[in-house]
Amino acid sequence: MTVEADDPSLPTKASPEDAAPLVGVSMDSVPPSFIMLMHQTRPWVLLSILLMVVAFDAPLFFYSFKDIFTPHASETPRQQGLLGLALIPAPLFLWRYERAIRRFLRSRTQGALEEALLSQKSFWKFLGIVTIVILTILSLSLVRGAFR
Repeated sequence: MTVEADDPSLPTKASPEDAAPLVGVSMDSVPPSFIMLMHQTRPWVLLSILLMVVAFDAPLFFYSFKDIFTPHASETPRQQGLLGLALIPAPLFLWRYERAIRRFLRSRTQGALEEALLSQKSFWKFLGIVTIVILTILSLSLVRGAFR
């Protein structure tokens, strides 16, 4: 069974330039609802940054490096320390997103909104990659444990 390339019922890939503009909105202005949503998002981003630093990165400072990296240390502090090291960039991505939101709220331009959304996309892409890596490591650990 073949599919016609010009079948109008099939979804097509569109570039951002092909996107239809919002009805009644000039290309330079941003709808007030977008401004309100970004204004409401910013405090939650700041809270997420704080919680990530406390939950993942602060343990690096509470455990001594001797306990994390010595061969005789218990596994839990070592694993928490390595997870904290792996997740250090997450709050940095969110911090970049928060700064982009702040710039957008000052300028209220589509370019600033696009910058904020690109920063958000970078954060979720990083988190997705970290999730895949962690799930792979956990799966390999389960397989290794099953054959002991």
